Amino acid sequence: MKTLFNVLLGVMSVAALSCSRPEGYVLDMTITGFADSSRFSISDDSGAIEDTVMIIDGKLHYERKFGSSEPVVLTFFGPEPVVSSEYYSVFLLAADGCRETVTGSKDDMSSGRLVYKGAPWSDDMTALAEILGDSNAERDRLSKNFGTLTDEDWARYSALNDRIDSLNIAFIMERPNSYVSLSNLVWTIDYMTREQIQSIYDRLTPEYRGSSYARVAELFLNNKKIELGDSLSAYDIVGIDASGDSVRLSEVEGDYLLVDFSNYGCGYCIFAARDMAALKDRFADRVTMISYSCDALREMWAQERERNGIEWLSIWNGEGPRGETCIKYGVNGYPSFFVFGPDRTLVDMWFGYGKGAIERKLEAFLAGDKSE
Repeated sequence: MKTLFNVLLGVMSVAALSCSRPEGYVLDMTITGFADSSRFSISDDSGAIEDTVMIIDGKLHYERKFGSSEPVVLTFFGPEPVVSSEYYSVFLLAADGCRETVTGSKDDMSSGRLVYKGAPWSDDMTALAEILGDSNAERDRLSKNFGTLTDEDWARYSALNDRIDSLNIAFIMERPNSYVSLSNLVWTIDYMTREQIQSIYDRLTPEYRGSSYARVAELFLNNKKIELGDSLSAYDIVGIDASGDSVRLSEVEGDYLLVDFSNYGCGYCIFAARDMAALKDRFADRVTMISYSCDALREMWAQERERNGIEWLSIWNGEGPRGETCIKYGVNGYPSFFVFGPDRTLVDMWFGYGKGAIERKLEAFLAGDKSE
């Protein structure tokens, strides 16, 4: 999902990639407020990395050699087992040859006001975290109470999202040639105009334009994002199912198709899958549930199915989160949901997990279906 901390990605120049102290990436985090032995999972957005670390005496230490030519986006999420009211996540950029220290508290994780030092991108990380701190903290508080939000709360939540997106966009437009901008672009592109994206892409230097992050902008500029009323024929998803057989979304039977875009590194996808499992039989006569895995690696997709208890159709094609399918669907976080009607046009779409949200959405559009 689009987490609360996607704005905390580190700035790194090309020169920074050549920093030469450790052989791989080294992180030392001092974080207060968590019980000793609290365990956090670590993944990257491609699904290629699956690590865990524990907080011992308020400290978390992590080392890994990536062997990549560009910085890797890591998500730290937990503590495990994941509980929605106590879910935290932090995004970092990591590169071989760099050592970083991060300090703060549990409350700082909610606001994003962690302090970064030692890496070439640390000052920018800390500065951006401070800019967004108040908005992040309030959005985090509201997001952990999705099930009880009033109309006024929802309006405030929407306004906070708009403000955070605006601040991110301004940052990206100001300094396109940085990995913090390009990493944020992956998650913010859905809220930018085509003119803004074109301006960013046109100003990229060759080394940044050749990155996988910049390719997202290129794909966006070359593809039309799906909108309500669009036909599935132009946005078909082709891949394999859990048995390895070829499958096309357009060939799946059912009056309505509910498509869930998920990723192994998404904690809230676990809760969404539990709700889908509980609702699957109840709505089976009208709704076919499908999951599309945004994991780049097949083995991570398999682990996601097992962990999340996915017993319905799951489609995987290895494109990953920066592939054409996610770009065409405008997916910049997980879980994201799309509903196609009997004529296979898009009738509903929404982002994020809220307790009971899937049930309410299904009931609403089925109640409005006069063909029933």
